[in-house]
Amino acid sequence: GVRSTDQPAALVFLSGGSYTENQNSMKDNLTALSNHPIYFAYPPGESAWNIGIQGFAPANWTFTQYSPGAHGTGLFASNPEVITDVINFIDGVL
Repeated sequence: GVRSTDQPAALVFLSGGSYTENQNSMKDNLTALSNHPIYFAYPPGESAWNIGIQGFAPANWTFTQYSPGAHGTGLFASNPEVITDVINFIDGVL
């Protein structure tokens, strides 16, 4: 099918945290966000927010903790498998 260009097909959060919601709460926007597959990749030291989100996350949201991990795009260096996992996630959505 054809996807609307008005909305993303999917989202990826690398080391999401409470700062991710500085402007908009995930839970307050769950109706809009639940339509989108989301991949959350994070290191052990940044797991608290991700675990909290899992409490209300729809089934099309995926959470993966990577050890030893690093913040943000640093995950690509600390855990090179993140690159393949993100590619596979996006490939599965598109």
